[in-house]
Amino acid sequence: MRGVKQKITFILPTLNEREGLKRTLSRIPINKLLVMGYEIEVIISDGGSTDGTTNIQREPYIRVIKKKGGYGVGVITGLKYAKGDIIVVSDADDTYPLEHVHKFLNIMKKRDIDYLITDRLTNSSRKAFPGPHLVGNKLLNLLFFCIFRCRFSDSQSGLLIFKKSLVNPYVLPFFGKHFAFNSELKFHLYKRAQKIAVIPIPYRRRMYGLTKQQWYKTGTKILASWLKTKFFLLLITKKIPDYPSIDLVRLPLIEDEIPRSFL
Repeated sequence: MRGVKQKITFILPTLNEREGLKRTLSRIPINKLLVMGYEIEVIISDGGSTDGTTNIQREPYIRVIKKKGGYGVGVITGLKYAKGDIIVVSDADDTYPLEHVHKFLNIMKKRDIDYLITDRLTNSSRKAFPGPHLVGNKLLNLLFFCIFRCRFSDSQSGLLIFKKSLVNPYVLPFFGKHFAFNSELKFHLYKRAQKIAVIPIPYRRRMYGLTKQQWYKTGTKILASWLKTKFFLLLITKKIPDYPSIDLVRLPLIEDEIPRSFL
């Protein structure tokens, strides 16, 4: 219906990301999204920061919700309160190209895409992705495929854009509460969406705060959570209706509009 605006909700899970959050918020193209006709909501879902992360300038479209827990708890909490028709989930450490969100939304609209998966590994620089991290991410991609039979070029990317209507809120609490939730949510959306696209994105080297991940410990926890989730899905599989056929499109990088790589 003409005149009815769509609303977009950005969900930013945080834990001691004071400097990174400021930069992340500054990159959201508010004016461009408003011109496109979107109403905007930003939910900062904080897991118990002690560095003043939530002491930010409160714009009318920003909501801060505090609930202790890991990454998964932060996203679930954000989804619970989100009012948007379209959801953008992103890390708040200023590594993802949120300044290009309006271009991603244009792609989704033109191609009638339900769910946009981003891929950091194809075009990011070596400085943003040191060798051990790149190898670890590709190993997780392989393990993810072996467990879920779902092939992603970057199962750990922290930038997701999807229609909120795809989410089944009753299933999410059974997923991992920490970093594993990211990839398990990807699988959940993959199974429910009818048209999906993958697009390579540039990825910045983390400059603010300390990373919460230690590759060995994080990888082990992710793997354990995947196995638990797979077992849960096997238990309820007879109650899940057949999924619709999936149209998976791999989009080329739009070099004229989105830089191939940056720091």
